Amino acid sequence: MEPVVLRTLRLELSVLTEGDAEALFAAGPDPAVQRYTSVPTPFTRADADELIAATRAGWQTGDRLSWAVREQGVLVGIVGLYRVDGKGSGELGYWLAAPARAGCSPRRRAPRSTGGSPPTAPPWRASNGTRSSAIPRRRAWPSGSASASKASGARR
Repeated sequence: MEPVVLRTLRLELSVLTEGDAEALFAAGPDPAVQRYTSVPTPFTRADADELIAATRAGWQTGDRLSWAVREQGVLVGIVGLYRVDGKGSGELGYWLAAPARAGCSPRRRAPRSTGGSPPTAPPWRASNGTRSSAIPRRRAWPSGSASASKASGARR
């Protein structure tokens, strides 16, 4: 599958490039990124390079469609559709660097940029204790989708 660039008035979602490695390396040690994602601990520059390579491979296979979230040309996070099965189902995941999590941030806009309302709304999965994970779900798909986080006891 060919990578797709998505744009809103404030954001650009595009593939990660080698030029993003330093920004990824800087964001990787962030305690919130480490707590709620599967990035390695410690997160090294080599891990950043591997993440870039993995996102390219995911586009080739079509099962992991990841975008760099850029605001005014600056990498502020990653949003992706993971475990895409080719039948309209997958999981939405994202992380944002600390500066982007303050105030009116891309986390409210990036999930919508991936298509707004998928053909079949995937189950929403959030790590326990991530109250903010429920916010984009309600805004991205206000008509609702099954909430796996509710079943697993995540706070809202």
